[in-house]
Amino acid sequence: MSFAFKKFSFFQQLEVPVHDFPPNSTSHCLGGNFLYVGCDNGTVQLLDDVFQFQGCYNAYGYKVLYMAWVQARQLLVTVGLEEPGISSATIKLWDTERVATAATAVTNGAVSAAGSSPPASGVSATLAANVPPFRIQKVFNSKYPESEVTALAVTDRAGSSSGILIAVGLAAGSVYLFNGEAASQKGKLHHTGRLSARPDAGELWKVNALAFTQQRSKQSSAPERTQQSPVGAPGTAPAVSTTSSKLAALTGRATAAATGSAAASEAAAGVPSAQHEGVWLHVVTEAQTLVYHMADLSKTILDQQGLHCGSCAVVRDGVLLVARDDALYEYTTDTRAGCTAFDGENNPMRHIV
Repeated sequence: MSFAFKKFSFFQQLEVPVHDFPPNSTSHCLGGNFLYVGCDNGTVQLLDDVFQFQGCYNAYGYKVLYMAWVQARQLLVTVGLEEPGISSATIKLWDTERVATAATAVTNGAVSAAGSSPPASGVSATLAANVPPFRIQKVFNSKYPESEVTALAVTDRAGSSSGILIAVGLAAGSVYLFNGEAASQKGKLHHTGRLSARPDAGELWKVNALAFTQQRSKQSSAPERTQQSPVGAPGTAPAVSTTSSKLAALTGRATAAATGSAAASEAAAGVPSAQHEGVWLHVVTEAQTLVYHMADLSKTILDQQGLHCGSCAVVRDGVLLVARDDALYEYTTDTRAGCTAFDGENNPMRHIV
C-alpha cells in the first residue's frame, strides 16, 4: 500500500516581486484599508493590499518603535522616540481617517504636479504629511523609571464605550499600563499601573511579547491557586507563518489542560476593577509565560518557559500562541492548553483578524 501527501495551494508561498515595502521598517500592523509601516526615520507609511505606496506622514522626530491597531475605534496606537535616547519614548493615538486623508492628499498632489506614477516608499519621506495625533502621552516620568521599550499591546476597555487600555513592556521586566478615552477630544491618556514580570531568580526578565484577551463569562473572583510545575515540553521544532502578501495567517486549537501558578503582582493603584473584569493580559518574558487579570492585577505563571523573539507570540480566539524552538504552544487565561510540534526554523508570525 502506498501513501501520497496531498498538496494544498494555501501552503504555497506568495511573493510580490514589485512592492513598496520600506527597507527601513521597524514595525507594522494591518488596519482598515491599509498596512501601516513604521520606519526608523519617524514616518509611518501607508501601503495598499499589494504593498503599493499610498501615503506617508510624520509620526516622530526620530524613530517609530511599535504599532497596534484598535479595531472597534479605528485607531492606530504607536510608540516611538522624538529624539535619540529612550527618555523621549512617547505613546500616540492617531485618527486613521484623518491620517489617511492627509497622507494620500499629499501623495496625489505630488503625482499630479509631476505627472507621473506614485513615488516609491524609499523617497516618500519628502512627501510626508504633518498630522497631529489624537492623543499623546510620555511613557516615562519620575514615578515610572526609564527602560528600553520592548513590546506593545492595546485593547478596548471592557465596560466602557469609549476607553482603551494600553500596555507597554520593558526590558527591565516591567509592564506599564495606560488608560484613556478614545471618543472625546478632551479625554486624556494617563498612567494607571505597573506590573512586575520578573522571575524570582535569574536575570532573564525582558518582556518580549504582550497580548490582551477579553472573555465575557469569567468568574469575578479568582480562586486560590497553588503552585505546580509546568508540563514538560515535546522535542521537535515549530512551523510558524511568515509575512505574505498581507500578513501570514496561523491557525490553532486548544487541546489538553494543565495547571498554572499564581502570585501577587507589583502594581500601582488606579485601575478600575469593574471596567476590566473580563480583560486579561498575557506577558511573555525571556524566562516565563504569565497572565494578569486586569480586574485585580493578580498574576498567574502559566509556564516556566519564555520567549527570546517578540514576534513569535500572537492571540487567536482568546488563546495565546507562542512559537518556540521545539513546538507551538497554546495558553488560555488559566493554563497551558497544549502544543503542536513542527519541523522548521522559528520565524515571526502574524494573525489576520
